[in-house]
Amino acid sequence: KLLCTRKMRRKMWKCEKMRWKYFALILFPVSNILTGIIVYYHSYSHMTIAKCIRKDLPSAIHREPEFDVTNKGLTMYDQLDTDTLPFIYVITPTHARYTQKVDLMSLCHTLMHVPNLVWIVIEDSEFKTDLVLKLLQWCQVESVHLNNPKTQAIQWPFSWFTSLRGVPQRNEGLRWLRKYCARPENAGQCKRGVVYFADDDNKYDVRLFEKIIRKTEKVSVFAVAFAGGLKFEGPVCSNGKAISWHSASESSRKIPIDMAGFAMNVTLILQRPELWIGKDVHGKDSGRGHLETDFIEHIATRETVECRGSNSEVYVWHTKTMDPNLKHEWLYGSDRFVEV
Repeated sequence: KLLCTRKMRRKMWKCEKMRWKYFALILFPVSNILTGIIVYYHSYSHMTIAKCIRKDLPSAIHREPEFDVTNKGLTMYDQLDTDTLPFIYVITPTHARYTQKVDLMSLCHTLMHVPNLVWIVIEDSEFKTDLVLKLLQWCQVESVHLNNPKTQAIQWPFSWFTSLRGVPQRNEGLRWLRKYCARPENAGQCKRGVVYFADDDNKYDVRLFEKIIRKTEKVSVFAVAFAGGLKFEGPVCSNGKAISWHSASESSRKIPIDMAGFAMNVTLILQRPELWIGKDVHGKDSGRGHLETDFIEHIATRETVECRGSNSEVYVWHTKTMDPNLKHEWLYGSDRFVEV
């Protein structure tokens, strides 16, 4: 009887084992099929939501372009009289690094599409380098090549920082502009001109120069993407006025804007010989984060700036080129005469 019971238990255990095997053979394919269905439904639902958004926002997605550039092969300036367009003076400080050439080349390709523009490039160097010189000679943009090796010292209570890079170089560009516009033959060109500070590692939409910068009368402000630790930083516009500011440091800065987020009329700069980057209205040194506010306050206030940006689009991105991975350079040593 005991033997019979053991045999029965053994058979039952084998049946139970086979049952789990069959269950696993059936369960795994079914689970894979269900997982595929869930993934497909999830992706399809996102596609449906995106289509609904496009349908709900036709003005933002499917609007007609202001200039027909697809069907007739025209550029946005072919329908404009470029002879009457105000000049834009773009001031760009730059310093030596591995990505310097590619950053300047990217900016050059953007500025080549903008007529009536003068590109003022100032090197943070004791002498003008061949790399920048050859790039400006190749670039089909009217340009000026300057250099200034000085670095702006930071006063207390910002003394834990070492320097403000780019301040002396931007002022060198302003110094050249004042001398250039002081000549009688250039007075007409400078009268309606606009100054814009464009760093070489940012990215710019060509429409920024025509839709916003060139229309500046005094001081215009607009949003900059990836600035101030936010998705974008800048004013919220309504009828050409800044009704509020989207910024994480609004409480500590009267005009919380990035250096790439404003443009200024040249005439107003020429009328104020005390107007320099890094100096406030009282002639004191600006601290880190207050360069833009102190510079703009010489001419306009938070309430009087021209808000020409769009609340739904951004035309300039505060990007930064990633440093290249050169971990094997010390061992294999590339040819130093190859320019990159």
